[in-house]
Amino acid sequence: MTSMVFAAFYFGYIGGSAKYAQGVVYPNTGFDFPINYIEPNDDTNRVFILEQKGKVMVFDKNDAGNSKAALDLGKRSNFHYDWEGGLLGITFSPQFSIDKYVYIFYTVNDTSRHKSVDNCDPCVNSTISRFTIDRSDSNKINESSELKILKIPQFRSWHRGGQLNFGPDGNLFINVGDSLQGGDDLTDFYGKILRVDVNTQSNGLNYSIPLDNPFVGNLEGYREEIYAYGLRNPWRGSFDTLTSTFWVGDVGLDSWEEINVVESGKNYGWPYVEGIECTQNHLDCNMNNYTGPVLAYPHQRNSSDTFLDKILGNSDEINDPIGTAIIGGFVYRGSDFPDLVGKYIFADYTGIVWALSYDFISKSFQSTEFLTRFPETISSIGEGTDGELFFTGHILGYIYRLRYLADAIVTFLLLVFIALSGSILISTIWIGFKLKGRVEPINYKTLIKPILKRSLIIFVIILILIGLSFLLRLIFYSIYQRES
Repeated sequence: MTSMVFAAFYFGYIGGSAKYAQGVVYPNTGFDFPINYIEPNDDTNRVFILEQKGKVMVFDKNDAGNSKAALDLGKRSNFHYDWEGGLLGITFSPQFSIDKYVYIFYTVNDTSRHKSVDNCDPCVNSTISRFTIDRSDSNKINESSELKILKIPQFRSWHRGGQLNFGPDGNLFINVGDSLQGGDDLTDFYGKILRVDVNTQSNGLNYSIPLDNPFVGNLEGYREEIYAYGLRNPWRGSFDTLTSTFWVGDVGLDSWEEINVVESGKNYGWPYVEGIECTQNHLDCNMNNYTGPVLAYPHQRNSSDTFLDKILGNSDEINDPIGTAIIGGFVYRGSDFPDLVGKYIFADYTGIVWALSYDFISKSFQSTEFLTRFPETISSIGEGTDGELFFTGHILGYIYRLRYLADAIVTFLLLVFIALSGSILISTIWIGFKLKGRVEPINYKTLIKPILKRSLIIFVIILILIGLSFLLRLIFYSIYQRES
């Protein structure tokens, strides 16, 4: 019964707009800093969750409480975890049902480099590797099958990117953060979107370079793997399954977060531009030299700013700060929310979620709608094979999804009713045991008051226990994060 009341709190969390709320999808689960939600397109009804501290978890949707570790890279001695390191990205081969390939982006310590010599702190490499599902157990990723595709030396604890996507063309797109190196130097990988063909090998590499990449054949020493550049930390990106538009959320510095539609060869401005302004170190930049974002939103808002009210929605739920880090999202192609179909659903780490309307013909922003605010930080959005969207709660470790507010209220009231009924039943049984064996006549009317009194006490105790479990979990993860 306590799980029912727990579900009432989380399935019916009301913190959204007049129309939307949100709730936990699998209330009997909890993951260790989940950072990716992904479903393989192999008709197995499975979900894979990437835990930042090293594990890839897997479970069947009908048995979510029985999640297992498909792979544990965290046990490796050279595995590196920090706030923007660890397991950062995962994707499946487009032919996953046949080849069983899984691609993972993670960070490792590099003992061959030294802080004083190589100017790195910490000295870490981002590694993109291919693994294969174990042939004897489809819920296991064979660790010994690892084939390293790419190694990228990192210099600081921030801006490593991590997103992996297979594009409609079958090539692998890799989002790489600037590692505080800037994003405009075409002779390196930092602050770039890379595009490689992992189905063929060439020049001693475990990949080849598509011939239509924008810098193929250049004579200036530019890296031919580069697809787009001028990005700071392109944390998450996705391809619209209908239009093939490539959407990327690029995390800003002090002032702006931005959403970009990424196209071949384009320069998105970093480190000269942040959002819609020149950066402090480049106040004389020419904005016309760069491709601007579809939408940029600030970290702070002015209550009288009608422009922000227009683009972000005028809601009491949106308080300072508006954002701290853009999470990115997906163009919604599911069926549960017909009014959101074709809109880009995106979130900020603060838990705020919006829907962006975009004209795919004129390639222009139209409007945004505030949808909801989650009760915790959101690290990523995942798309199910049916087009429905799922949100990973970074600190508490739950998987959420949107709900219509009316449905959430009905669910909440129903579960409260079940909890109260259960409390009354327990109280009645309790008093029945106390009266067992009595020979004198019983006036049952006199039992109504003590039954209701004890029922209320039991119900309150249940609520307190749930509240304490929620609080202890939040405190535990907060302390755990600070110590890590």
